Order: sequence, then C-alpha cells, then structure tokens
Amino acid sequence: MSTTPGIEVETQQVVGESSDGVRLPKELPLRLAENPTLTGAYTIILRLEDDSLKVDDSRKLVYARILGYLIREGPSDQARVTVAQDVISCHTNQEKWDVGRMYFNHFIRSCMLLLLSLISHALRSS
Repeated sequence: MSTTPGIEVETQQVVGESSDGVRLPKELPLRLAENPTLTGAYTIILRLEDDSLKVDDSRKLVYARILGYLIREGPSDQARVTVAQDVISCHTNQEKWDVGRMYFNHFIRSCMLLLLSLISHALRSS
C-alpha cells in the first residue's frame, strides 16, 4: 500500500507488463465474457493496444487502455455496452483512438478534476 498525504492507494502486481507499463488483461471477467458485444469490442481493443505499442505513441496507448478499462470496469453494464458499440462502429485505428481520446477528455478528466478537488479540500481541512 502506498500513501500520499491524506490518501491511501492499494497497489497490486499485475501479470503482463510491457516496457510501456501494464498490458490489458487478455481475458474479460467471466460475467462480462458472456456478452458477445463486449468480447468482440475487447478483442478489437487488445489489437489496438498492440498497434499502439508499434507506433510508439504513448497517447494512443493511453486511449486504447482507457477503452479497455471502461469495458472491464465501467460504471454499469449499459455504459460498458455503449463503449463497446462505439469501438465496434469504428473502421480505422485512428477512429478508435479518437473515441478513446473523447472518453479521456469528457469522462476521465472530469473524474481527475473531482479527485483533485477532493484532495485539495481534504488537505485544507487537516
């Protein structure tokens, strides 16, 4: 467990590290793997992650992994399916990276701002 002032973060070792960080797990959790839309999109995303490593662009790698983790850890089953449908509707890798960038800009950044606000508030009140 690592700590930052006012924050405790649980860390774990994950199999599948590459020189560019931790790879997406190759399999979806069993409950999600039963949905063909999710498994189809996740297979596409795993290929996108591989292609992102080949072009050596860390932003594209982040966008691919965001898509993968939104399917794995999304806030609801409907959210997971929406991300999967967005991925499946793309015809090129660039379109998929653009979808990942859109989720980064409109979802992940919002969460980051909220987290920073909470941290700032916690630090001020201690």
